[in-house]
Amino acid sequence: MEVSPYGLESLWLQGDFVIKSVAVLPYCHDLDVNDQGDLAGWVDGPLAVDVVRALRLKAQGYRIRTQSIAREITPKNRLLIGEPV
Repeated sequence: MEVSPYGLESLWLQGDFVIKSVAVLPYCHDLDVNDQGDLAGWVDGPLAVDVVRALRLKAQGYRIRTQSIAREITPKNRLLIGEPV
């Protein structure tokens, strides 16, 4: 399998890996490559990418939780947590 330059979390969220529980702090928001779904132009591009990632995770049978961490730690502060249902 070719490894994406956009990180293993992108491959995993596309369904290329089977993982039990996971926590991801999405950081790659290349809007030319990452899927914004039908949200492009309606919400901020990086937020659209993260929403699509969360919904993709849920569609794969995970219970999702979202949290924010302090912006002082990183401006990309949306935490996505998935646990198998």
